[in-house]
Amino acid sequence: MIAYLPLLAAVGCCLALLLPAVDDGADLVVTRIALLIFGDYVAEDGPRRRRQRDLMRAAHIAGTHRTYAAKTLLYAGVLGVAGSVVGVYVAAGLLSALDVSEATLRETLPASLGFVAGVTRLTELGLPQLFLLLTLASATLGSALAIGMYYGRWELLDQRAHARGAEIDATLPRTVAFMYALSRSGMPFPRVMDTLAENEAVYGEAATELSVAVRDMNAFGTDALTALQRTSRRTPSDDLADFAENLASVLGTGQPISAFLSDQYELYQEEAEAKQQQYLELLSTFAEAYVTALVAGPLFFITILVVIGLVLEDTLPLLRVVVYLGVPLATFGFVVYVDSVTQGVGGTETVDLSEAIEDGAEAGGAAGADGAVAADG
Repeated sequence: MIAYLPLLAAVGCCLALLLPAVDDGADLVVTRIALLIFGDYVAEDGPRRRRQRDLMRAAHIAGTHRTYAAKTLLYAGVLGVAGSVVGVYVAAGLLSALDVSEATLRETLPASLGFVAGVTRLTELGLPQLFLLLTLASATLGSALAIGMYYGRWELLDQRAHARGAEIDATLPRTVAFMYALSRSGMPFPRVMDTLAENEAVYGEAATELSVAVRDMNAFGTDALTALQRTSRRTPSDDLADFAENLASVLGTGQPISAFLSDQYELYQEEAEAKQQQYLELLSTFAEAYVTALVAGPLFFITILVVIGLVLEDTLPLLRVVVYLGVPLATFGFVVYVDSVTQGVGGTETVDLSEAIEDGAEAGGAAGADGAVAADG
């Protein structure tokens, strides 16, 4: 039992990394340890730190870059050490499983797989070679887990930012329509932004992204132009970045906001229709490819195997592999491929402007009752 204590400790360390996700106290302890060990290292400014900080802002992660980066290094270090310990036990288990004579293994395996019996010679290694093998296994697994954890945590942020960008693009037309309706009712622009921030749960991720600019203006006294420009640099959506930059230019030049928002609404409606048409055409192409490659093709191959089995030799094992393994795996792979290719295509919805105007009129009327309605701009 004592021989397995390092393995149990390594597994316990790996399980302890899951506690911060479910317990705030554990998260606080892990954060303090991470900052104590890696806080000074990750605090150094540089291009990589700026890229990671922008990625965190795009993914809308709560907390500072210093905290997230320090915890990432701590997780990678713990997994690296735990993986090194587990690697030794994996190598030892492999050697124990190979503790069988080469002749016996050759008799058990088919003649075509007789070369596999050569791996049993690993048990005949001397002490230096055995030490080198265990060290290599430990370093390989430990390094793989540490590197995988480090880059995986940042890749997770990238995927989250990409998903947020797609959600922002999908909800931006409705958000712009609501802003247009509010400005059309005569509401001043700061009040338009405040009203949008109050209804971010209704208008989705685009309103959530713009509400950050609202909090920037209300909490820190930032002017609208600077807040919108920061949103343009921070957001993971190219459409929202262009919209925020153009809106800041309109505000800076004193042009009518309602006319700009109306033009943007029409533009997004046209883009939504084009994306939906592109999405339907892409799905039609994939449907034809699926019928050809994964319906007609397997049926033709199965028919050939059945005929060969009736005439020449038994093909039932190969048929089972094709039917129960090949076709399901190919179908799953096809679904994953279609999902990856069509991600972000056709996700933008068309918006009924009359509904948005009604919502804006109600919000504008409520603001008018408070005496907050003023001239546009």
